[in-house]
Amino acid sequence: MRVEQRVWRSPVRNRLASLQQVLDDRPEKQVVKYVNLDKLEEATREQERAFRSRQNAWQALSEVRVFHRERDPGQCQCGARYEKCKVAEIVDRYPALAKWEATEVAKLRRGQPSGLPENQIARLDARWMP
Repeated sequence: MRVEQRVWRSPVRNRLASLQQVLDDRPEKQVVKYVNLDKLEEATREQERAFRSRQNAWQALSEVRVFHRERDPGQCQCGARYEKCKVAEIVDRYPALAKWEATEVAKLRRGQPSGLPENQIARLDARWMP
């Protein structure tokens, strides 16, 4: 004759077993660790600040380029000879600016929000290409 053995569990053990079952049944992607949530949120805010800062820098350089670019062969928009314009020389040291402007011009042409300054040539002349 077989005697069933009853296992007595305390309410705490029952609760732990219940919570463990909930975790076991939950898909992995829904499990969130809250330990470093503050650090994650701070890193996200820092990333957004860095992005805005970089956008502001590119906008400023792009605006400077509006006034210091080659208008006619050998002539800077500011009136100086292009090869003697120190500001144009500085702006030309940043080839990534042209890449940024090209990306922003493409956004502008697609009707998306663009970071180009209001006086940037692409906003004034739809035929202009960086």
